[in-house]
Amino acid sequence: MPQSDDADSCEDDADSCEDDADWDNEADSKGDVRDDTSTQSHQTPRVQAEHFPISDRGVSHPVASFNDTSAFQPADVNFFSRPKHVHDTLAVGNEFSSKEALQLKINSYHIKKNIEVKITGSNRTSMVVNCKDTRCAWRLYAKSGLFSSKWEIRTISGPHTCHADASRTDHAQLTAKMVADVIREDIRENVALTIKSVKGLVRKKYKGIIPKYNKLWRGRELAIAQLFGSWEKSYDLLTPLLEAIKKDNPGTKFGVAHEPTGDPTERLFKAAAWAYGPCIAAVPHLRPIISIDACFLSGRYQGRLLIACGYDAENQLLPLAFALVGEESFQTWGWFMRWLRLEVIGNKFMCVVSDRHMGIKKVFTDRYGGWYEDGGECVHRLCSQHIAENLMKKVHNRKLCDLFKILCNKKKPRRFEEFFEILRKKNPDAVAYLNNVGKYQDTNHNEIPKPWKVYQCMDNGARWGIMTTNGSESLNNVFKFSRRLPVVALVEDTYYKCLAWFRDRQEKAMARLASQQLWSERVEKLLAKRIKKCLEMNSMPLGVHGEHEVKVNDERVVYKERDGNFTYKKETFRYKVIISNGNIAQCACLKPQLTGIPCAHVLAVCRERRYNHNIFVNHLYSAKTLAETWSGQFHGYANQCEWPRYDGLTIVPDNNKIKKGRRKHARIVMTMDEMQGRRVGHQARRSTSDRRAAG
Repeated sequence: MPQSDDADSCEDDADSCEDDADWDNEADSKGDVRDDTSTQSHQTPRVQAEHFPISDRGVSHPVASFNDTSAFQPADVNFFSRPKHVHDTLAVGNEFSSKEALQLKINSYHIKKNIEVKITGSNRTSMVVNCKDTRCAWRLYAKSGLFSSKWEIRTISGPHTCHADASRTDHAQLTAKMVADVIREDIRENVALTIKSVKGLVRKKYKGIIPKYNKLWRGRELAIAQLFGSWEKSYDLLTPLLEAIKKDNPGTKFGVAHEPTGDPTERLFKAAAWAYGPCIAAVPHLRPIISIDACFLSGRYQGRLLIACGYDAENQLLPLAFALVGEESFQTWGWFMRWLRLEVIGNKFMCVVSDRHMGIKKVFTDRYGGWYEDGGECVHRLCSQHIAENLMKKVHNRKLCDLFKILCNKKKPRRFEEFFEILRKKNPDAVAYLNNVGKYQDTNHNEIPKPWKVYQCMDNGARWGIMTTNGSESLNNVFKFSRRLPVVALVEDTYYKCLAWFRDRQEKAMARLASQQLWSERVEKLLAKRIKKCLEMNSMPLGVHGEHEVKVNDERVVYKERDGNFTYKKETFRYKVIISNGNIAQCACLKPQLTGIPCAHVLAVCRERRYNHNIFVNHLYSAKTLAETWSGQFHGYANQCEWPRYDGLTIVPDNNKIKKGRRKHARIVMTMDEMQGRRVGHQARRSTSDRRAAG
């Protein structure tokens, strides 16, 4: 039995009492009267655990007798005495703060000894542990305190006489909870911690143990739940969390959809959508175009994260709204888009860029969903990158798909016709496929083709130069790791990401406005490039109605094409420019109409006629508008104990959505990845140095 620290305490008190006696004798002999402050030099009296109450009290000095606290030992020993040290070995008398702490100690001790034990009896007040080897007589009995939650080892019967199994690699005492305790802080720093890394951390702490994959997996899931909340309970906390954010961030909107279950006190979660106040306030300052996309949830429950984002004057992304749904379908997209129209966009006319998912396309044919395209409520455009990927599956020719992407981005009708003719000659089947791409139903021969959904030069300026959903796709990558977490943690991550973006971009936008810059940095650079180009052009007025002709010498024209390589020749072209109402410019190249930024031909007219070219730039590109876009302020929300009281029904997840088998966090490699030059397959796991070494 280990020696108690009380003995040392008694020795210290004995020395203190002797010092007090010496001090009394010295004071009496000298006849000095000391000030009370001299008592500060004394050591703080300690409890004399061995003394009987009121015994051995000194009478030579009343102050010393008053400072003797030994009389209160029975009542205050637990408060004043130092906590007992828990040794590496299990010993009778060891105390633990809880039953879980006792179990953790027993498990850790036997893992190091490579001995397996089992709990043969356990209840709220006692626990019995025996060795797994029936031939071993080792036994531990522990009991909880009568009026406290502490647990104490009462008896240990004999040492272990068993021998470790040399063929065993795993250990029964290494539970998933112990794995979670090992990796918790690492999970906090890196949610994407792989099972291989978890295995390495566990083996580093417990030498010689090779845990099974299932145990490591459950340990990681438990660590995530301990840090970010339970997978199941997070659905019930979703509404209180959004209410707390809404309370401290004015203008925030959210909606949760659920349906009845067999239990009248529970509701089954179906969908949730939310948008933060500063994001909603930025909508009037954005160009009237949004992109929408969906990505997978890679946590315990199946689902999709829907994202709608806008673009500021610098073409920076601004997340407008998020949604959690069970799957991607017309019902879920229709619910989210109706909510988006009512709570975020309002009556503002919008262009929506998306992929060709059937659920999305059907939204724009719904008369009552708020996005009826034929009713003039919006326009729908298709992502050129997704179309190029589908075309790649049809023709299996990367250079042909690159030619199609060039074709989509062309603004000048003449250049569009040149590349379209090349595409028609190279592969007529590809042209036949592209003619049906814009239809709501590809197989409907009665539906007219809709090339304006694909090509920019036929767009009438609805796209504002945005050809792809790369904005939404990049946001999917931003939330790659948070999509592995419970839904409450995912919502919190969207909040803090938006907060960080607003803080950083607001600072840059205000600095640009303070420097008296008229336009965003991107537009300023584009104007400078076009002003330099217009110096080589000549303009001539054609009449009194604002018509001008701009002559361009040595403009490139495609002469021939071979294997994706183009040969150009130079010719002279004339472009017609019309200036109307003093601030509206139109050009035959269509660039001002499509993007809201004057082209080099319009700038040539401005130089010749001494017009201020800034009046032809759309105000949505101004530095003032940019600053107003990011002027919203996020406010921190209260702690969970301070959230508004929620008296609603309990919301539970759909257990049919629990994923089976190993979860897939990596995105499926698509043809688009190969087209964009990304490393795929085994090459994606090789570093640049590896590829260089391979020659």
